[in-house]
Amino acid sequence: MDGIRLVVLDPPAYRRSWPAGRFFPGMTGELVYDRALEPEESAALLARIAEPAR
Repeated sequence: MDGIRLVVLDPPAYRRSWPAGRFFPGMTGELVYDRALEPEESAALLARIAEPAR
């Protein structure tokens, strides 16, 4: 969003009977946790994100 990648962490929408994770052995990843957003910041960002096309 605006050149910045955001990760939104929510509980799964429903229970799964299979492992939902993905494994890519040739791809390393890196995550830097800066901070949790304040509720007002989260609401403002989510208001700017479109619903997925169905």
